[in-house]
Amino acid sequence: MERRRLGIGRRSAGGAGVVVRLRFGGRRHVRRHRRRPYSGDNNPCLDLGRDRAIQDLAKTANADFILRRVDQFFRPETRMLLHLIEDDYLLFQEQKPFQNSYFMVDEPRIACLHDDIKMKLLEKRTYSTYEIDDMILGPWEDLGSLEEEGLISFNLIYDFFSWYICRAWQNQKIRRYIDGARAEREEGKDLYNKLQSLAQRCLERERSQAANR
Repeated sequence: MERRRLGIGRRSAGGAGVVVRLRFGGRRHVRRHRRRPYSGDNNPCLDLGRDRAIQDLAKTANADFILRRVDQFFRPETRMLLHLIEDDYLLFQEQKPFQNSYFMVDEPRIACLHDDIKMKLLEKRTYSTYEIDDMILGPWEDLGSLEEEGLISFNLIYDFFSWYICRAWQNQKIRRYIDGARAEREEGKDLYNKLQSLAQRCLERERSQAANR
């Protein structure tokens, strides 16, 4: 049979398909080619891309949170307190009742330092336990809680805060305060447990990395 003409007609109503008209001999044949329904929702490549996009957003949110926390945490007054804790320049003065206890700068211990450094360290000679809680221990306890809930990664906490967390947890005056606060009240048994877990894991990673060098 001789094919005389091939014509592609208009799109069918509703976009359901394309009508193709073929003319063979003297008769016209009409064929309807149905479109395949869009199956993007079942496309594994799209699913993988969507998962990666969600992961990227989560990483960005983690990084943004950490950077904002760094800005909030490393203020001048906090950095000064971290210096005193890290170099063990604080004394813990336990009082009765325990809530009246406080920390003070160990002036004989800093006597050998340069006068300018001593003057800076002595700008504030005493720190209440509330200041230690609010400026140092509380923010790290919050980080431990967020990490435990999977809202922030341990790796980011380690990269930005591990040195300070470990030095504070190893400071015997800080530990005396935490132990005393836990013993003071029945509901305080789990006080700073998240921080303790975080500090122990940071210390473990520190030792592991040191051993592998």
